[in-house]
Amino acid sequence: EFIAEYLYKLDVKIDQDGVTKRHCYLDHLGQYLVNSDLTVPSNEENDNLWQRLLQQNPCLQEHFCVIKRCKNTSLLQQHDRLKEATTNVFKTPEYAIGNMFQLKEIVDIGKIACKRLSMCLVDDNMVLLSIIESNSPDSFQLIQIPTNGNKSDVRIKTVLFKTEDEVVMKCLDVQFYLPEVLSVLLEEKDENRNAVIVQMKSKTIYENTEDIINGNSLTGSIVTRQIPDLVASIFAVSGTRKVAIVLSKSRRKVRLFEMEAEDDDEEEEMVLLEPPANFAEAQKGYYKPITEEVVVDDEENSSNLDDSYKLVLDASKTSSECNSSVKSYLEERGENN
Repeated sequence: EFIAEYLYKLDVKIDQDGVTKRHCYLDHLGQYLVNSDLTVPSNEENDNLWQRLLQQNPCLQEHFCVIKRCKNTSLLQQHDRLKEATTNVFKTPEYAIGNMFQLKEIVDIGKIACKRLSMCLVDDNMVLLSIIESNSPDSFQLIQIPTNGNKSDVRIKTVLFKTEDEVVMKCLDVQFYLPEVLSVLLEEKDENRNAVIVQMKSKTIYENTEDIINGNSLTGSIVTRQIPDLVASIFAVSGTRKVAIVLSKSRRKVRLFEMEAEDDDEEEEMVLLEPPANFAEAQKGYYKPITEEVVVDDEENSSNLDDSYKLVLDASKTSSECNSSVKSYLEERGENN
């Protein structure tokens, strides 16, 4: 409405008979869209309420917080001035905050063309870096970097996952859920291309003696969750908020998972009693039903919203602890009955 009103008043002429004639010249309009001064500035004075207010209150007009009107500058010039002013605002904090940091050590790990990257500072002496290389999307690498060492002390472990048919799945993304827990987003190589979330302990990877590790063999420290009817692209996880968000390939569908539950309905809880023998059996482990929060575009509303589960992972829980929890749970059920 403001722009339409401005264009309506842009070229107004009153002839000798007092008849108002309105014209709109494209060159008068286009002068606002070039990076140079206006060739034909507007002759309207106090043509809006704000200008009238300033005209009637000189003390307000001269106040330093009021931005002065530039009558001869185009929109592009005003935009450049705004960017410059915004940049200048953050120069002082950038310098002040930057001086609070001190570079401790630089460790050269070589040149790596990475597709996805996540970093975690375990302690003052070690940094963990998980990456998916652009030229090797079927696996991810966990790099252990000592902060007080050199390039020869860097340890690299490569991890891949296979289906029951021994087909290597594609690694889409890898993120640290917690410093000790790593989350991996996989894609099955079939016509459905279903996504799979894997949670695993990072310690079991970099303490493994092999350089190339089959993730299916780490059965005692992984929990998996297949996401049907979703071709995924990337995901984000947060151990602090206990959530995971998976973004579809089309960037128009999102699935939100609550990763750790505090549900009172213990009858529906399923605990992983024994370490799974293969990748498929791991999908049965330690789930709780929930309702996924799904944002679906109108064109992609055919997915099954009822098929939803909660994935629960306790990084400190072992198989023996799971067995004891089941035992106490059965005893409690027996007393109640």
